[in-house]
Amino acid sequence: MASTLRCRAALTLTALVVGCQRLDGDALSSGGGDTGDDGGGGTIAGTIADDDSAADESGNGEGPGMDCNPVTQTGCNPGEKCTAVSAAGTYGYECVSDSADLGLYEVCEQSPGTGADGCAAGTACIASEDAAGQCMQLCSVASDCEDALCVAAPVTHIPFCAPECSPFDAMCPGDTQCRPEGDRFVCRFSELADTGQTAEPCSGRDTGCGEGFACFPGGLVPGCSSESCCTPLCNADDTDTCSSPTACTPMFSAPAPGAESIGACIVEA
Repeated sequence: MASTLRCRAALTLTALVVGCQRLDGDALSSGGGDTGDDGGGGTIAGTIADDDSAADESGNGEGPGMDCNPVTQTGCNPGEKCTAVSAAGTYGYECVSDSADLGLYEVCEQSPGTGADGCAAGTACIASEDAAGQCMQLCSVASDCEDALCVAAPVTHIPFCAPECSPFDAMCPGDTQCRPEGDRFVCRFSELADTGQTAEPCSGRDTGCGEGFACFPGGLVPGCSSESCCTPLCNADDTDTCSSPTACTPMFSAPAPGAESIGACIVEA
């Protein structure tokens, strides 16, 4: 197994705006459960430009070890599935024997060391820090996902398809939450500390913020005493629900289709 676990899965993020970016082509969105701290906060039209760059899966220019293909499910014998196996911060794809009868988004128990998690072929058991796992679709590149982004799982960094969503009517499966990723919102896993409310400190796109909030530079959030703070999301096409002196400002400078109305309550620059 060691030979297939040669990819360092930690994602190195060097862009100003941290997060899984919607990519042109088939590159993997960088981030998922690994947001980092950019010290800058969210993405606002005319304030912080969306960043189209992304690191590769491993952070060092190498891909994961692949004894088989987890998306096409090729390279394995009958009765086996190709799935992600991880250990010591690395992951690779191997053929494993598994009864594999759990459907997409069903509750499961993670088994990163063996990959035998009961999830059907093409899916793997993904979880946040404190929640039960759920079977999520595996991916390697953006085009593997339909109406979803290929993002990295918390802790293991295994890429999976995070369904697109709207923060105004989020219906995310299981323990995933509707959170910002690049130029839109997707259902992904949060971290234990992601509970912040208005004017509470945060970093990156939403690290430290609760669902329904995003992270922006402190100067744009009244009452913020940190470099960046959480502020509520809002619908820029609806009645402005933001408290003065903030106003509902479109969140993305180049939003994906359907994300044009997503805004944040900030002081207008």
